[in-house]
Amino acid sequence: MKQEVIDCLKSGMKVCWEHFSQKLSSFTYDEKDIIYNRLSQLYNVSTDVKAKKATDADYNALYYESGSPELNEFLQAMFDCFKAWQVYSDIELIKCLYAHTNRGTDNWFPVVIINQKINEFQCAGELVTVYRGCHNTELTTDKYKQRQSWSTDFSVAKSFAYRKRIINPAF
Repeated sequence: MKQEVIDCLKSGMKVCWEHFSQKLSSFTYDEKDIIYNRLSQLYNVSTDVKAKKATDADYNALYYESGSPELNEFLQAMFDCFKAWQVYSDIELIKCLYAHTNRGTDNWFPVVIINQKINEFQCAGELVTVYRGCHNTELTTDKYKQRQSWSTDFSVAKSFAYRKRIINPAF
């Protein structure tokens, strides 16, 4: 993969590289070749769209749906990320990617790292309890601490903890 694409994903979009790489490693050599080529195209045309040297139609022509369902899902997620990158930057881009409609569904979408304060929460002397719905393995390995979705509503956290169990009883 071209270094400029990696830099954009890691530095510009704040994509969690471990999460991204884990998904990338699930593809065959031929699929990775398609991914690398598509990511370069998405980056190049997005750069041109940002500079007003290309149009939305030019970018939309890169939409990919000729592979396996997993490959299509991955490339659609990356298509959406680069589309957001054309419009937003810095914390606004991170917030956009974090709130993406495919996050929290059964679709794969890259995890983004929020490493700066978005807003202030003050609670004068009051104790606030927050919950994180997760699988037991996340709890025992402390991986839950690396995730950013938390809730003050126990039922919301519980639904996240058990939602994959419905789809995959192995959980």
